[in-house]
Amino acid sequence: MKFIKDKKTTLAILLYLSGLIFCPSVYAGDSILPGENEPNSAGDFMPTGSSLDTGLAIHNGEVWVWGFRGSGQQGNGTMVVNQKSAPAKVKTFSNQNIKIVALTAGAYHMIALDENGDVWGWGQSGYGETGCGTGYVTTPCKVLNGKKITIIGAGEYFSAAMGEDGKVYTWGHGIYGQRGDGLKTAYLNNAKQPGTVHEVDLKGEKARLLGVAYETAYVVTHSGKVMGWGDNEDCELGVITGRSICSGHEYVTTPREFTLSGINPHNIIQITGGNAWGQVLLNNGDVWGWGRGASIGQTSDGSTHYTNNSATPREVLENVAYLYGRYVGSAALTKSGKFYTWGQTSGSAFDIYGHKPTLRESPHGAIEGFGGGKEHLYYWTFDGKAYAVGYGAGYKLLPDSTKNIPWPGEEMTFLLADD
Repeated sequence: MKFIKDKKTTLAILLYLSGLIFCPSVYAGDSILPGENEPNSAGDFMPTGSSLDTGLAIHNGEVWVWGFRGSGQQGNGTMVVNQKSAPAKVKTFSNQNIKIVALTAGAYHMIALDENGDVWGWGQSGYGETGCGTGYVTTPCKVLNGKKITIIGAGEYFSAAMGEDGKVYTWGHGIYGQRGDGLKTAYLNNAKQPGTVHEVDLKGEKARLLGVAYETAYVVTHSGKVMGWGDNEDCELGVITGRSICSGHEYVTTPREFTLSGINPHNIIQITGGNAWGQVLLNNGDVWGWGRGASIGQTSDGSTHYTNNSATPREVLENVAYLYGRYVGSAALTKSGKFYTWGQTSGSAFDIYGHKPTLRESPHGAIEGFGGGKEHLYYWTFDGKAYAVGYGAGYKLLPDSTKNIPWPGEEMTFLLADD
């Protein structure tokens, strides 16, 4: 794989998204469900999204990394790789013929799931968020072995995974309760040791869905309960104890059931969220959100005032096929092929969302699929070309610029598979 400078070069770009949009994920906090809804056209290579400043992709089961790689993110045993360097494979997986089926990332750490259901981590690990000890992890290590994991997720500085048996595991930062272990501590005990994880006590329940948001995590259980833990900011985890308004923080350190009024939990096929908000996608295509109103498209002017917040879910969009949510905003592709974005339009949102669900019509042709990172989005058209919008730091969107890119985006002409 190499950088391509000639914008006239014809590229074959496969956008195998690993769930960053086709399934939960997203942000810091995307949950990933591998192997579902893989795009059926576009060429050979696809950006999956990224962490904050690092680009990630899966191509033929191999992991490629580009952009910022100053904390071990490249995964090839070196702490720092020049962020302008060409995308490169993670050799651990390629050399050992390990096929990766899902990727997710926090601020600066990466979590991967292989076809055997084993979980790997690497990158910055100041709180043990890679699951490979603390410090900087320059080569992927196996975090969960033999657990048959089906969903992975990453918050800003913590990680989570769900096994096919309905058990949920967390590791990394926990000062806001986001590990769900009853503690408000930065580290797990013995976090310096690789493979140190916590099995979350779901109080006899078995999870069927996992969703990881900025500093929170959600599960939907087989019995029909919705549970969450972490920072209950602005009613992200239901009504804030002792408050009559949805404003401020409450740190929920163990899984707590909360009610999504008017929603049958058995109809939820995805649960995701960001900083102070949550969303679900239902099996009829409806998207509902709760918490901070500015992030779920429930304001008239983009205001983040607490009067726009609510613990009661509100309908956001209908007829949705694929949903993506991370940090302060979301995107969705409808079953009829229309592409919408919504979220905060103030603060650090780079004006890429729109304060209400906003139709984005590509001048480059019909949109087939999309993905994203913390405050940027990728989308690709049926001719196999990919375009980037949003926060450009780390050269993750363009090979020669860190500028922020407005809609309708600029073509990513620098990604090309060499095999």
